[in-house]
Amino acid sequence: QLRVNEGEAGAARQLQQLLNTAGQGKIRIVPARVIAIGPSQGFAWSATLDSGSRDGFKKDQTVINGDGLVGRVTSVGATTSTVLLAIDPNFSVGARAANSSEVGIATGNGLSGLTFQLLNQSAPLRKGDPLLTFGSRRDRPFIPGIPMGIVTEVKGAAGSLTRTGVVKTYVNFSALDVVGVVVAVPARDPRDSLIPRSPTPAPTVTITLTPSSTAKPTPTPSVTRARTPRPTPTGT
Repeated sequence: QLRVNEGEAGAARQLQQLLNTAGQGKIRIVPARVIAIGPSQGFAWSATLDSGSRDGFKKDQTVINGDGLVGRVTSVGATTSTVLLAIDPNFSVGARAANSSEVGIATGNGLSGLTFQLLNQSAPLRKGDPLLTFGSRRDRPFIPGIPMGIVTEVKGAAGSLTRTGVVKTYVNFSALDVVGVVVAVPARDPRDSLIPRSPTPAPTVTITLTPSSTAKPTPTPSVTRARTPRPTPTGT
């Protein structure tokens, strides 16, 4: 019972985070639950959702969660759907580096994340650059401005034939539960507004006890024992 309650509490947190992200980007979504993850339809990394065409789902819709891009819908049934996850080797998406606005192609690399290749090999790309979806034609299968991950390593010097970035995804694909399928594109590109903020470390508080210069030591009370009187001899 405790595990069930913890699972539902986690799902509630993911749903709230998803709704916050969608609301901030003014993105219309329909939430769904992930009921299976594994190989499907020739893909190594895919997920099955508990909702389908009856809920307004269609092929080639963007799938997100509260952290960023999850993937795209590849097939739809009446009550279930299949999603190709962004980390699948067959997955590719146009991407934009937030700090430079340089564009390229991001491809899945399993649990290692994504690989990002710039179209302009001389363009700047730095460790720590956030990556977002560039957007597809008519916003299918990808809408723009969805956070994908952060560049953790840059391979190849500027101007080299192959220059790529290793990207750690914002989404934890080993713990997918609640996701949102985009059923209507936003009127405006959210640009960089949906990039997750880095957590601010709590300040370290150091307490130092300094004795006061005016403080005087408390004297130790002295104890004087009373003399016991000697008995006076009585004459006989």
